[in-house]
Amino acid sequence: FDASCDGYAFGVTLLMLLTGKHPSKRGRTLISFCAARSPDELADARCGWPSSVAAEVLAVAQGLVAYDRDTRISIPEALRRLEHAVPRECIVCLSAPRTVRFGCGHST
Repeated sequence: FDASCDGYAFGVTLLMLLTGKHPSKRGRTLISFCAARSPDELADARCGWPSSVAAEVLAVAQGLVAYDRDTRISIPEALRRLEHAVPRECIVCLSAPRTVRFGCGHST
């Protein structure tokens, strides 16, 4: 096992978070299910995914689960892309930060 395997698992986890679906159902994998669908089709409506965030999460997940291991994106690259795609909020009260320390008084 190596970092590529860890990235693959992270990619499957992202697909599960995005879609709200199990990774394998009735002989079909979540990866193949997601391959030909748009982010708006795949995003679990119960979660209220913004279209731009759903699109980037899907792109990152697909980069992590690429069939050819040599073409998979790295975990650091995936994290960098996700950090830029998702608005940063305090993990305690979900308020957007106003300064280096969260304006709500909580820390990361």
